[in-house]
Amino acid sequence: MPLLPIEFAVKAALIAVGTAGVLRILNVRTAAARHAAWAGVVVVMLLLPVWTVWGPRVAWHLLPPLPELTATHTIATADTFEPAIGPPVSPRHPSWNWKACLLGIYLLGVAVFLVRLTLGTLQAQPARSPGVPPRRQIILRRLRCPGHRRVAPSRSGFA
Repeated sequence: MPLLPIEFAVKAALIAVGTAGVLRILNVRTAAARHAAWAGVVVVMLLLPVWTVWGPRVAWHLLPPLPELTATHTIATADTFEPAIGPPVSPRHPSWNWKACLLGIYLLGVAVFLVRLTLGTLQAQPARSPGVPPRRQIILRRLRCPGHRRVAPSRSGFA
């Protein structure tokens, strides 16, 4: 169950990439056809969790089955027991935490997109009207008289 969101994301990405590939290979140019294709992709993506949980299952055997594990250690009897030499062997724990790794990758992606959004917003602010604050520009636009004629600037810079 904890891997279902990852499975949904992988399947949704494959569906989107497949649809983009088909649209590009078939050279679909009309907006209506592309819209219909992508609307279908969105519907399939929304139904994907329900289909994955309650839909039919298909088993794909891509790798050969693992061989049976057999015991390689013998059990010592009480009269032949000898203490082990060296430090005790601790059970192996995985040193790689996949959940923390995926969370880190996700948060890195969020940070990158937030930085892009912030930089784009900061670059778009001066592009509106340099020197005039947006609120003042709106007030000046509302205060203009409808009969007021604008004077076009002359080439010399003087009116």
